[in-house]
Amino acid sequence: MTIFLVSPDELQLNISAFHILDTRPYVHYLEGHIPGAVWMGWDIWCEDAPIHAGSALKQPGYWGVLNDDAPEALADTLGQFGVSSERPVLIYADGPRSKGREARVAWMLLYFGLPSVSLLNGGWSTWLRQGGDIQTTISQFSYSRIRLNIQENRRVRLHQMLATMKQGSHPLFIDTRCYREYIGQIYDYQPRLGHILGAIHLPYTDFFDDEGYFVTRDAYFQRLPLEILSASQCIPYCEVGVRSCLFALLHELYTGQVIANFDGSLMEWALDETLPMEL
Repeated sequence: MTIFLVSPDELQLNISAFHILDTRPYVHYLEGHIPGAVWMGWDIWCEDAPIHAGSALKQPGYWGVLNDDAPEALADTLGQFGVSSERPVLIYADGPRSKGREARVAWMLLYFGLPSVSLLNGGWSTWLRQGGDIQTTISQFSYSRIRLNIQENRRVRLHQMLATMKQGSHPLFIDTRCYREYIGQIYDYQPRLGHILGAIHLPYTDFFDDEGYFVTRDAYFQRLPLEILSASQCIPYCEVGVRSCLFALLHELYTGQVIANFDGSLMEWALDETLPMEL
């Protein structure tokens, strides 16, 4: 179970081989999408924010903890999107402007145990530039059955991190947000501003080249802080565990190492005022 990249050219040649998921905002899907693509939002799979969280965090997309409490119901819902273990899934969004939507859905499906998950390299804009066909009607698909096979090594939860840290182990936190978020200059709806104490900064935009493709393996290693290669445990995060998936999956693609994503990310960490942060 790993992640793959598929180019627009490869997809055009083998489009029938994939069950395609469009993870852009639904309004953009309705305006036009890759033929056969089914819309799937990343935030519909999340838990509700805690009761003591502010009203902003209770809006869709502002709380990132994945809800996997009812595996049978999850499998049924995935089937309603046509997702099957028997057919490879290809996921796309629209490059850096989508801030990791496609990676979050890909990470989730890999966590659920799907054997073949791919990302469209370059996303929607590149598909258009290369003359890909456009469909404006909602895609029809068959209901599928899927059995989940949870891959716990792909996810790290807050209570697990705190237990490990209490035993004296200190992971390297990787903040994949933009620099102004990292130093606490924007988004004051967050419980606290700044970053997790000691976290290094590796913005998600570093994972794309100027044309919206994912960076090559060589470019990835050129941009990778040396601390990551020597760390015994790396934990990527962002605001709600979406942009952090870009790092986790590209790192896996280019090194073969599975990195666990902190899906609760800064929203969950900052909500607990006892946990250390800095500007």
